[in-house]
Amino acid sequence: MRQSVHKYLGYPSDKGLIDYLVNDKPLKDFITWPGIDKLTVISGGRTIHDSSELLGSPRMRALVQEMKSRYSDRYVFFDAPPVLGGADAIVMAPLVDAVIMVVAEGRTSIHDVKKALELLPRENFLGFVLNRQKTPMLNYYYAYKNGGKSAS
Repeated sequence: MRQSVHKYLGYPSDKGLIDYLVNDKPLKDFITWPGIDKLTVISGGRTIHDSSELLGSPRMRALVQEMKSRYSDRYVFFDAPPVLGGADAIVMAPLVDAVIMVVAEGRTSIHDVKKALELLPRENFLGFVLNRQKTPMLNYYYAYKNGGKSAS
């Protein structure tokens, strides 16, 4: 796992989820409030190999259940690496209520999307988020309405 959410939110992170799963420390030691209302974060912490074993562990299952009950008025998101990049997302998918796949415009191929979908449980797949969009949404609308032809 490669962690960077703490960088985007502007705070240092030297400990996180991996440390929680490996060490027997309380969860409160790893929850960070980055200064945004109703947002708390548990960073991934340090990078390790074979993280999928830890993500499928009983301790991770317990963490997911605790997050569901602790924050009943909020949504809990787990940011996992790409499905085709390793087993982490595949291991986590059955633990969560829903899966949203992020695809990058012009970078993620339809073939890869279909292959990734085959590896995820269909019953909790919600849909996609388009990332790194370059084409204005107006062009997508016209292309859809005109049978795939661009508005330009």
